[in-house]
Amino acid sequence: MDDQIGQQSSTDIDEIYRKWNDQARILYKFVDLYHQYRIVPRDYGNGDPMRMYDVHMLSFIDDHPGICLAELSKISGRSKGSLCQIANRLEKCGYIYRKKLEDNAKILPLYVTEKGRQLSLLHKSFDVQDLAATMNELLKTCSPEDIQAFYRVLGVYNQMLAEDSDVSFL
Repeated sequence: MDDQIGQQSSTDIDEIYRKWNDQARILYKFVDLYHQYRIVPRDYGNGDPMRMYDVHMLSFIDDHPGICLAELSKISGRSKGSLCQIANRLEKCGYIYRKKLEDNAKILPLYVTEKGRQLSLLHKSFDVQDLAATMNELLKTCSPEDIQAFYRVLGVYNQMLAEDSDVSFL
């Protein structure tokens, strides 16, 4: 492919760029909009607005009691520092606690409190309803096959990005 592009005239390259860039712009816009969606605090049902990533981390801890920040960092691709900030916020709000290990004081496994468990369940219920509404909206203009193809392509794209950057995500 690179050899073919190298042999193209500047006019051909401009035309190819415009075509591919118009398609890529759709993806870039989605990424930007989804990023904004993720960082806006929302109420998941307990009157305490939270950012999507924080509540997803809470639910992940709920599903994996005793996980430590180093493990979360490997799984999520986020730095331990940024995860520590989230864990601190969750702990300050009373959603999680850290438990020192007797044989290793450096590792602090994370656990949800009862308040955290309740928010995790509210979050999961919120997501189920939100995903169902999204799917219903998509089905108004897309076939089930279109939607499956979209997710298949996203899965391949995610794999390409993960291989390129050695990062996986929650």
